[in-house]
Amino acid sequence: MKSTYTIIVLLLLAVLAPLAEPAQAATAPQCPSPCPLDIAFVLDTSGSMAGTPLDNLKNAVQTFVNLTCDDGARWIGLVWFNSTSDVLTPSLVPVDDPGDRTYLNNLVDTLTAGGFTDMGDGIYNAINLLTNTGRPIVPDVMIIVSDGEPNAGPNATEAALIAKSQGIFIVGIFIGSPGTGDEFLANISDYFINGSEPGFNITEAFIDLSSALCPIVEMVYTPPLVGGEARLAASPGTQWMAVAGAALILAGVLAAKRRTQAG
Repeated sequence: MKSTYTIIVLLLLAVLAPLAEPAQAATAPQCPSPCPLDIAFVLDTSGSMAGTPLDNLKNAVQTFVNLTCDDGARWIGLVWFNSTSDVLTPSLVPVDDPGDRTYLNNLVDTLTAGGFTDMGDGIYNAINLLTNTGRPIVPDVMIIVSDGEPNAGPNATEAALIAKSQGIFIVGIFIGSPGTGDEFLANISDYFINGSEPGFNITEAFIDLSSALCPIVEMVYTPPLVGGEARLAASPGTQWMAVAGAALILAGVLAAKRRTQAG
């Protein structure tokens, strides 16, 4: 049994080692892309996001975009929601040229805050983006960022269930105060990042996520991710183990970064 634990630890260390780069080093596109992904950002622009929260969110999304390689492996779409919801990108954007990053960054700059929190419509718009304009042989990822619970529009829990039924992997990132929606977003997400604690830096979290997203998705999707149809792991137990392993990976990335910064 002891040897089994040793093997598991060694395997985790082998996975974590290439990811343990400090956030400050991630300033250029990460090429080549480790895996192809179709990604839809679902961004909360409700009234409570006005000012610094929305500015920080814009910077984080733009940083993620700027870390995307020009090899066309990642296609990115943008959705906003407040009292209603709409798409910033009519279709997913294949990032295969520096101009694509500029285009996405300019769209992010147009976001303004106001109104309520119609997360449900945001999720439905993201579903449409991924299913209608994405690639059939590439995993679909929806990244929802919010600072509160839905208080307008259709039921967001039902929308998330529909997304999952179509094989969309949901990453939830909460950036509000504790107890104001973190549990809700955690419950509808396959993978959850709680940014409600003091000192949380959303840009650093997005840098880490950009590096860790492929290992996270690869643990949850059955292979192959290239050259065939990738599907979500069949059994709930398998999915739970995969997400737990993914959590260990991102936790290791954050811990390694803190050790590097402290040294």
